[in-house]
Amino acid sequence: MFHLSQEERCKHHNIKDLKLAFSEFYLSLILLQNYQNLNFTGFRKILKKHDKILDTSRGADWRVAHVEVAPFYTCKKITQLITETETLVTTELEEGDRQRAMKRLRVPPLGATQVSTTN
Repeated sequence: MFHLSQEERCKHHNIKDLKLAFSEFYLSLILLQNYQNLNFTGFRKILKKHDKILDTSRGADWRVAHVEVAPFYTCKKITQLITETETLVTTELEEGDRQRAMKRLRVPPLGATQVSTTN
């Protein structure tokens, strides 16, 4: 890196920052998608318990009528953004190497500390 000109070092640093920003953005999208799924699962379980305790199907009917048509469940924009981010990082930042792009974008397990990749 010492043999690079100041302009090349700056460009290298900017690309590294951009890769990190995309990784953080991707992680945010995955967490948002997980939250979306968790909310739906919560509604489903609560209403199932409601129906079991009261021996009715009104909770399931309400879920179908209100939750399964709600924008937080039906909107697929988050999935679209995840796919677009994966494609963009693969083609523009990792020269078409999807395996390397997905390694960079990997989502650490909850509670794990993320190790910075250098490249």
